Amino acid sequence: MGYDTIGLSYPLTPERMEQINQKLIKKSAVDNATAEQLYEFFVGDLEGSFDNRISLRYRGDELCIEASVAKIKNGHNCFDTPQDWLASVELLVGAVHAEFGYIADVTQWNVRRIDYVLMHNLGAKGVSEYLASLLFADFLRRKCHSYGDGVYYPSRAYTLKFYCKHTEYKKNSFKKLENRFPELVHEAYIKS
Repeated sequence: MGYDTIGLSYPLTPERMEQINQKLIKKSAVDNATAEQLYEFFVGDLEGSFDNRISLRYRGDELCIEASVAKIKNGHNCFDTPQDWLASVELLVGAVHAEFGYIADVTQWNVRRIDYVLMHNLGAKGVSEYLASLLFADFLRRKCHSYGDGVYYPSRAYTLKFYCKHTEYKKNSFKKLENRFPELVHEAYIKS
């Protein structure tokens, strides 16, 4: 159990936004018939470790950053996720500070998203049976929805998701994980 994806935001002055914009990508659209600018925004990704990116976006005058601190720390988010909240935020904010210079103390950033994970190795058959049983469960008056190999319970404040990490990695990044951590991947999947 621990922290995976964390999203933070911090308000910036126009001058500081302009400094950061120099390192981002500007995307815009213009209606050629009227010459009206439809939108303009700046986006970017900072390269992290092992196929991890730190996403940067603006929301009004706020710089929003988001990344998997587990991937920054470990190179994967399959197990051994960070359990210390402050250390996780320091890791994410520190990477942004390294690229753009000091922006603000970690205690001054606003929390926008927290993915806190609990992982259990139930074996392949156990996972599918457990997920199937959740389709019929009521949870705090929320309706259960299925997607792919998982289920989720949405709400305005938070969403609970249950899915098989093995299936996700087999589909999306198993080869990368296997090449980087062959002994761990072999051991983990022999047990499942």
